[in-house]
Amino acid sequence: SEIMKKFTIAAMAVMVLASFSLNAADPDSKELKVQILSKADQTFRVIYEAEEKSEVRVNIYDAKSNRIFSDKISQTDGFSKPYNFKNLPQGKYTFEIISNGVKSKEVVDNRVKATKPTMKALVYRTATSGKFQLMVMSNNMDPVNIMIYDHNDQVVHEEHVDSSENFGKVYDLNSIRSNAARFVVTSNQQVIKDQSFDW
Repeated sequence: SEIMKKFTIAAMAVMVLASFSLNAADPDSKELKVQILSKADQTFRVIYEAEEKSEVRVNIYDAKSNRIFSDKISQTDGFSKPYNFKNLPQGKYTFEIISNGVKSKEVVDNRVKATKPTMKALVYRTATSGKFQLMVMSNNMDPVNIMIYDHNDQVVHEEHVDSSENFGKVYDLNSIRSNAARFVVTSNQQVIKDQSFDW
């Protein structure tokens, strides 16, 4: 019938349009949802997300475009995976992530980053009245000075700790004749903690 013929022509036109738009879209123009996070310890974390499960390949190339590593993740719609570059020379590397024929590339810079020294001190009351726990933690320990003052701002305890490790110590302040004390912890002329207590 005439109606059927028109419908078939229309359907064919739609199919041609559909296939044309698919062919017109370059597969490489599709973007994969990939993030690469750089960590201070020369580790790079690849975070991948997708709508549906597929096989994902992660290739890593050096600055001369030599593939130095290849990894296959089977049937996944998302993963977060670290890649350690500590044993590789410093310089530029390229991550290539491929899923369903779509590629995503990202250049990373593998270099040792100087970590800023950070030091923290915690002082808290223990379950026993008049006793206090001090903890000092750092990624790069420097000598620490600990001063404890009474309610009149008189020094009742002074200590210098030169430790390469994080350390903790309990102080019994029941011998001072007041129920108040102030802890001041310093390192390299910087105050790390200044905390007062009443009990």
